[in-house]
Amino acid sequence: VTGVQTCALPIWGYANLKRSGTQMYYETMGSGDPVIFVHQCWWNNFEFEGVIPMVAKQYTVYSPDSLGFGFSPAAPNWFEFTDFTDSFIDFMD
Repeated sequence: VTGVQTCALPIWGYANLKRSGTQMYYETMGSGDPVIFVHQCWWNNFEFEGVIPMVAKQYTVYSPDSLGFGFSPAAPNWFEFTDFTDSFIDFMD
């Protein structure tokens, strides 16, 4: 068969978040300097499905689901904007 393109599948996992004591689901693809895609509220990492393979040709792409969205569990307590920020700081650690 000619003209068939293959594409690597993302690797997925859960990152342990120190401050909230929970986990954040993420997918990663590619190699190189890191790039993190942060989705909008009410979405999940699927929002970037068409972009990630292109960016992953030159970078290591991380695409997490924010707490309470996609495959990430909900935050254990009331979740404020600072908690959202802390979850991504913990993810990057």
